[in-house]
Amino acid sequence: MSGDIQSLIDSLVKDVERHQDLYYKRAMPEISDMEYDAMFNRLLELEKKYPQYARQDSPTKRVGSDLDNKFPEVSHPVPMLSLDKLYVPEELEEWIGKIERDNEEELSLLVEEKVDGSTIVLHYEAGFLVRAVTRGDGYTGNDITENVQTIRDIPLSLPEPVTAVFRGEIYINIDDFNALNKDKENIYANPRNFSAGCLRRKKSSEVSGIPLRSFVYEWFSGKRQEGGPGPGSAVPPDGGHSGLHIEVLHRMTQLGFNVWPDIGFFSSPLVQEKYEEMFKAHPGWVRRSLNDISDYIDRKMGKRESLGYEIDGLVVKVNDYKTRIKMGHTSHHPRWAIAFKFKAPQAVSKIQCIETQVGRTGRVTPVARIEPVRISGSTVSNVTLHNQDYCTSLDIAVGDVVAVSRRGDVIPAVEEVLEKNEKGNKTYLINRNCPSCGTALVPDGAHIFCPNSNCPARVFGRISFFTSRGQMDIENLGSETIKRLLELGLIADIPDIYYFDPDALLGVEGFGEKKIQLIKDGIKRSKKKPYDVVLASLGLDDIGPKAVELLIDDGYGSIGVGQYSQDYGRL
Repeated sequence: MSGDIQSLIDSLVKDVERHQDLYYKRAMPEISDMEYDAMFNRLLELEKKYPQYARQDSPTKRVGSDLDNKFPEVSHPVPMLSLDKLYVPEELEEWIGKIERDNEEELSLLVEEKVDGSTIVLHYEAGFLVRAVTRGDGYTGNDITENVQTIRDIPLSLPEPVTAVFRGEIYINIDDFNALNKDKENIYANPRNFSAGCLRRKKSSEVSGIPLRSFVYEWFSGKRQEGGPGPGSAVPPDGGHSGLHIEVLHRMTQLGFNVWPDIGFFSSPLVQEKYEEMFKAHPGWVRRSLNDISDYIDRKMGKRESLGYEIDGLVVKVNDYKTRIKMGHTSHHPRWAIAFKFKAPQAVSKIQCIETQVGRTGRVTPVARIEPVRISGSTVSNVTLHNQDYCTSLDIAVGDVVAVSRRGDVIPAVEEVLEKNEKGNKTYLINRNCPSCGTALVPDGAHIFCPNSNCPARVFGRISFFTSRGQMDIENLGSETIKRLLELGLIADIPDIYYFDPDALLGVEGFGEKKIQLIKDGIKRSKKKPYDVVLASLGLDDIGPKAVELLIDDGYGSIGVGQYSQDYGRL
């Protein structure tokens, strides 16, 4: 029994850390926010029920990290934590009710949009922007000042000599994202991934031409809070406000920051009267009683597609800083704020066929090709079915009419079968042999794998992963180009990238002298990557950032980028 619990906790820790890495560092999420939250909460429940098996390095004890060793690290003056999440209106009502019961002061709340972007922490000294830092692990972030200085709506200087720290979100409008993304070979899945990728570029000149935007939503003291009550408690003494968040937001607009244009303020009429003049200056801000929050959230859900930028929920915050201090925080999130996440929007479509794909690790995944349908502004025609258990639980077959969503506004998913097919097609079963090489498939847990490391699909996946963003990032060597190189026999695996002659592509359709030179330049630049990046880019099983550090310390770090096969054999 004890061994089973420990194994389950260890497995969940590994899965949560993997998906944190995909989301925060690589901007390549594989599961929806709701699926991640369910996994995270399952781990949290087990740790509470069996504290003797909880690990000291558990991800429940910290926020997800986007720390990148390409940029210098900077300590935050106060913890930049995550948010606890709710998905059901009744849970939000319970959360508000508990705050009212636990506090004698009259409660007022604000509801702000949860923009799907990248967190930024802005440091100002005497009114000048001196540092811009990512959230990182909540306690330490990466210094990306030069990139942030190119974002036009972030003030380089303030009209007053303020020394303080501001927290905000960097994002890109949907129309700008679509325009910039459409001609790229390696397209980004969504605006959030795009903005996150831009902020991690090494050259600020590459960021300056991208129309990134910002909203700023918190103001902290510039002094480091050692052992203080936590985020939101460090209200600047020179802020010119009385310790209420609504006044902080108004004050930040006076300093030149963009704040949410549509904020909901919920309190008694008596409290609202105090801010009559302030609301005149912000016609988009809404005043209502606490009983109107649910109705406000419903209306915001209906308007989200008309905003021009992506939001994946709303954030409900306590207005009074004294109450925030009293409520405190955990190591993961403040107790005075909660994120209400939107349910994934759905549409109806029909399964045209089901194919199986083989990834670089050999994992075989069924994918449904559906009649194209629009969801949240995007056209969906392919939907992952994950594994055989998923197909069986849905009783899904070709020809079925299904409800399709974009979970977390990112990942297409079949939610349920609405109508069975008329042809009598039975539940889809994955073939026993690899669709790429014919090798007999091997089950491992909930998934099945092709064990053949030379499988063409696995080779393609390995090379594509190696060259992708977040790995070696070899520009102009995207999936379509790799596919063509394999077809022509110019490369057979990762080492060949550094030995084949790109000039051999002359005369091949789609490859002119300019494109060939760009491929050469991209390969040449990749040779300067540090060895830890090279090793992680190989995609070896269980070799994440921590394992890479240990291997390098143990002597796996003395070979050149084009000689990876020697290390592959040793590993």
